[in-house]
Formats: sequence, structure tokens, C-alpha cells
Amino acid sequence: MGNLRYDRLGDKLEVKTEEEADGIIEGGAAFLGKSDFDSCGFTQDELRKHATPGTRVNAPPEFIAKYQRAQEIFQARCAQLRQATADRHAALAVEAAAAPDAPAEQPVALIAPPESPTPAAPATHAEEEL
Repeated sequence: MGNLRYDRLGDKLEVKTEEEADGIIEGGAAFLGKSDFDSCGFTQDELRKHATPGTRVNAPPEFIAKYQRAQEIFQARCAQLRQATADRHAALAVEAAAAPDAPAEQPVALIAPPESPTPAAPATHAEEEL
């Protein structure tokens, strides 16, 4: 999404795949699919009047109900994505347990521990000639 701002209720974002949409949501953006958003029943007048958080403070109850429905749909989608992630992790754990002879993946230290000396940088071709 880059430096684009999506801060108004009803802003549209075009994505190419369901996976791309899921990634955007998993990254923290609050988006609904078009059919889900449309099912909430917002009118263009409501979106114009109450698109930003400050304008929703005194919004009419009809709008608040639609907005709460949109939030419920979004939270349900987030729960589905969390469950799908948990299922993938569980499947990976089962696969790993089924292959006990496979070499365990070794953790990689990104920073040398304080008690060990920092490894020397590899010599470049020019240093080798000297």
C-alpha cells in the first residue's frame, strides 16, 4: 500500500487476489471485501457525513448499527485468518514430528554473544594479494 492513506470509511482498495487482501488485513489494515461492505447497507450520504472517526460521535443510531455490523464482519474475518494461521502451524508441527530423522533447523545468531569474539570479516581479493 506504500504511502497511501486509507482513513475514511468506504475508501476503496483494489487488490488482485484473496491472498493479497488477507495479507493486508493480517498486516493490521481494517478492510472488508466489497460484498461484505455492501451488505452493511451504508448509503453514500452516510459515508460522506460519517467517513472519519470524529464525525461518528453524534451519528444516528441507524448508521451506528451499520458501522457495528461492519466491525463484526471484520472481526470475524480476523478470527478466520488467525485460525488458518494456527492450523498451518499445527500442520507444520505434525509434519516435523512425523520426520524425527530430519535434521533440526539450527537457530542462527544474528549478533555474536558478548562472551565470544566477533568473527573477522572475510578477506577480499585485494587483501589476499597483500
